[in-house]
Amino acid sequence: MFFHLFKYEFISAVRNTQVMFWMIAFPILLGTFFKIAFADLYDDELFKEIPIAVVYENDAENSAFDEALSAVSSGDNALFSIDKTAIDKTSAMGLLESGDISGVIFVGEDISLSVKSESTKASIIKFFLDQYKMNEKIISDTLESDPTKLADVIEAMNISESCITERSFTGGNRDPYVQYFYNLLAMSCLFGSMAGLAVVTNTQGNLSAIGARRCTSPIHKLVQITAGLLAVTLVSFLCSAVSLLYLIAVLKIDFGAPVLPLIGIIAVGSLAGISMGFFVGSFGRMGEGAKTAILIAVSLILCFFSGLMVGNMYGYVQMYAPWLNKISLAALITDSFYSLNIYDTYDRLLQNLLTLCIISALFTIGGFLLTRRQKYASI
Repeated sequence: MFFHLFKYEFISAVRNTQVMFWMIAFPILLGTFFKIAFADLYDDELFKEIPIAVVYENDAENSAFDEALSAVSSGDNALFSIDKTAIDKTSAMGLLESGDISGVIFVGEDISLSVKSESTKASIIKFFLDQYKMNEKIISDTLESDPTKLADVIEAMNISESCITERSFTGGNRDPYVQYFYNLLAMSCLFGSMAGLAVVTNTQGNLSAIGARRCTSPIHKLVQITAGLLAVTLVSFLCSAVSLLYLIAVLKIDFGAPVLPLIGIIAVGSLAGISMGFFVGSFGRMGEGAKTAILIAVSLILCFFSGLMVGNMYGYVQMYAPWLNKISLAALITDSFYSLNIYDTYDRLLQNLLTLCIISALFTIGGFLLTRRQKYASI
């Protein structure tokens, strides 16, 4: 009997056009719009060597600058790549106009920079030059005022330059816009809450005709609800998985991780969404329409605070209300995708998934407690 109930709950969920629209059609449509909106906005070249040219005016020499430039233009993590074909101002400016290089550094009595237009790469070059000039001025002033303190000044500079600690990251996708697609999948999982609501509606005699008939059935309500929850969780998981595969295979979104771990996050997220809908549906005597509106509103609010509408909203919440990110289903699902993409350990991912499982268990237990003792004087 359990598998019979499971089968028809699954069929019923698939035939629910309203639920299927929100769980699969809407995420696919929104994902397509995201792809159109964010196409070509991210420049992956930013993390590679910045091509520049260096022109020495009037045979000028500056050994200190040459040494500093050589230090940041060598090694595996070189900041600059110096074009050796630019031997004079004319050839260098020609390369700049054609876009082959991002800036031209002129070394003479002073050090100046020429760029074609404002850009992130141009800002990085300018920052390097400003930092060099500031350090050069400090050393020059120290030599004039008290040369004995030069060693201490240089040591202080080295300390300030090494204040950033190294973190281990994977070679995942560093595109900041990919987080919108993380949130999109989180939203797809949370919209499964409407299927969880349908399970309650179909088992309570005061909410639907199907619920009234089931209340007269000799089958234990626990069996009915368990079969229903498992069936709609499977439907929600399949819908979210289809959305994920559409993003990867059709829209060519790089999530920076293999498909199977992503599917695992989808599975836990779908369980969380279903349990939330089941818990909300167990409250009060409001109709299915009112509870559906509440679930949609809650899902969208959670997705808003996790960054679906405003990309850096997650960071603001983490700064001013970090507790919300620790309990928000959307934030936990989104951060799970982010952790899998960025970090080379699974500590943060497993912590997020464990939290999702705990919240799902609390929602499910609470829903069972609210529904198991309901009786009706007349149905």
